[in-house]
This record gives sequence, structure tokens and C-alpha cells, in this order.
Amino acid sequence: MQNGSICQDFIVNLTQKQVSEKVGMKNVYSYQRLEKKSNPSLQMIKKITSIFPAIKLEMLF
Repeated sequence: MQNGSICQDFIVNLTQKQVSEKVGMKNVYSYQRLEKKSNPSLQMIKKITSIFPAIKLEMLF
């Protein structure tokens, strides 16, 4: 996996759509933009790490 990607859905065995729904995004395209080296907000980082505690903060960057 490329460092800097938020593409962790394979770790939790969920599709991009399922992950986007879990983190409260309006659609899968928002999640896909997040995977493409966008800078997530602190609020989004907190949400991802609270929903998926097995994902370490260091893995998101």
C-alpha cells in the first residue's frame, strides 16, 4: 500500500461504499477523493479512528 493513502478498507474487509457510509459521507465519491491524497480534516481523522480503532493514526498518512 502506498504511504499517505487512507485506503484501509481492505484491512476491515469493507467496500469503499460501506466505509463512506460508516464515516457519514454523502456518497462513495467523497471517500474516493479522500483516498486520493486529499488532506482530511481533524474531525474526519477523529471519526475514522473512532469507528475503526484497529487503524492507527500513522496508517492514515
